[in-house]
Amino acid sequence: MMTGFNCLSSGGSAADTAGDRTTHDSTGSGTDGSGSGRADGDRDSGTGKDTTEDQTRETTGDSDSGRTDADRDSGTGKDTTDDQTTSHTRDGDAETTGSATHRPDSDGESGTGADRSGNDGSAGTDGTSGGRDGDASSGGDGSGGKSDGKPSVLGLNGRVSDSDPAGYPRPHADHTVVVPKGQVAVNESFAARTDLQPNTSYMVEGRGEYYTDATGKVSYVKTTFGSDPSAPNPDLMRGQPDTTYVVTPRINDPVPGYNYDVVLRTDEHGFTTDYYVEHIAPGEAARNGTVQRRAGGDDGAYEGGHLHPNNRGGGYEYVNLTEQFRNANRGKGELSFTSLDNLFNELMEGNPGAVTDIRIHVTYPEGATAGSHKYTPQGTGVTYDGAPNPRPTQYDITYKHNGKPQSGLTIPNDPEGWAKATEYIRQSKEIK
Repeated sequence: MMTGFNCLSSGGSAADTAGDRTTHDSTGSGTDGSGSGRADGDRDSGTGKDTTEDQTRETTGDSDSGRTDADRDSGTGKDTTDDQTTSHTRDGDAETTGSATHRPDSDGESGTGADRSGNDGSAGTDGTSGGRDGDASSGGDGSGGKSDGKPSVLGLNGRVSDSDPAGYPRPHADHTVVVPKGQVAVNESFAARTDLQPNTSYMVEGRGEYYTDATGKVSYVKTTFGSDPSAPNPDLMRGQPDTTYVVTPRINDPVPGYNYDVVLRTDEHGFTTDYYVEHIAPGEAARNGTVQRRAGGDDGAYEGGHLHPNNRGGGYEYVNLTEQFRNANRGKGELSFTSLDNLFNELMEGNPGAVTDIRIHVTYPEGATAGSHKYTPQGTGVTYDGAPNPRPTQYDITYKHNGKPQSGLTIPNDPEGWAKATEYIRQSKEIK
């Protein structure tokens, strides 16, 4: 049993004690003035330099000589480590790492972008600085009116949304325990603890909320993606078995009353098998090229791809990444996540609530095993335990348009299957 934690209540929900929530997702826009994200999602086709490896290195002794083109990237650019000021150019549009300027067509690996933890006024890599504080009085800009003068931004450093996505509410808890930030190591997965009380909610300062089941195992996590490329959220680096992760992304210009939380569910092996989001919108998230390439495996035909797109606020941790066949990730035609993102943007033109309830079911081959990655960001001396998902066989996708369920889409995740399915669609259109 854990000691030294403050048990605040019993016999009720933890909703009233979560210091990192806000009244609505509508307060989640950033404070950096970055505005809306790129127009077509996280499936990158940029040809500029790749600066995502800023402040990152491997400690496993390998050269990590994998692809230089993780998740929706063209892979023609260079990797530059320890470079916070490298400029990108693509089609005449300059992007300076650390600025609020975005390429208009795709979400190529932008390095730290505008999403370093300093955006919310917090320093260091401990991921702490959340807190409700001024919360709903922030006027919708995500700043919390903190007494120390530092704004608190929804979707950063454990500051989770007050609402929950449809079908995934916070579980009931008999007790609530507040865990001070100093009692959880920066690289510790709190969800992996085995000494927790049953049916209890743990409010971990600067990290989020953790709910245990009747056995004391964490089964539901409400948290945020890491806001710094050198400080991932350790709970999202290795998925725990049979766990529901509800992750509040950082959204630009959110619609009041909408929930943008990303649901990522794991199976008994800790593989991410199901994704759900109620609403989508342009957002901000850090990138990490080292982690993303490792998620892509060793085959050059595959790359690490986000389930929740980076420019919709999807983070770089392994729970949100899978090993995707390049064409399935960002190829031409209907059977790619790039094309799907573009379709969503078209459908939401003039109506940000037109596309809802997006679900992705990820299928893995029988007997698949997760990878293992001990990752030490350069200059931190802190090692994170990661577990890349194995290579899926396919992705089954459904969504609603104006409240009506649309025909499902299956994206095969291998060259032969993808080519056959693409040809079948082409021939079907010719017949019509």
